[in-house]
Amino acid sequence: MDSLAEAVHDADLVLATTSPRSRELRRVLTPPEARKLVIARAPRVLAVVFGPERGGLSRDELRHCHARVTVPTNPAFPVLNLAQAVAVVISRLREGEHDLAQPPEAMDRPAPLGELETGIGHLQEVLLASGMLDSQNPARIVDQVRRWLGRTAPTRRELALLHALAAHVAYLSKGRPGPPR
Repeated sequence: MDSLAEAVHDADLVLATTSPRSRELRRVLTPPEARKLVIARAPRVLAVVFGPERGGLSRDELRHCHARVTVPTNPAFPVLNLAQAVAVVISRLREGEHDLAQPPEAMDRPAPLGELETGIGHLQEVLLASGMLDSQNPARIVDQVRRWLGRTAPTRRELALLHALAAHVAYLSKGRPGPPR
């Protein structure tokens, strides 16, 4: 695989690890909280992304993850080496592991990240065409939508609704300059 996006494309839930000194502190989970999320979402494919020791994960890499996990550490030395982080996070995620129940309907299971990205791309395209997004910096809004939807781990049925919403916005804005009123 050539990129993180390709590696996690089929994952239903993608967790990124980050140090507690992360600049982006929204929705940073402890390992026990991440385990609860995994149990609640019951993903078929779970991906846990660990960055390099020196700089951690980039903003772009973090965009491909639903939630962030951090191991609480001593504030005087807030980082772990990669081997320690892997051991702690994986052991806590597997603690008391049991079979996770899957919804019987495929449409009610969490959608793989690739499908979420396709839905967000569709919405971005429509919002750009309607004039709602700044064409010079669509990521300013789209990244917030990505974090919002990523936290929910949407199902395939919910992504179908996102596509329908985007299609309806496109329909309503046809022939009208600027954002819909």
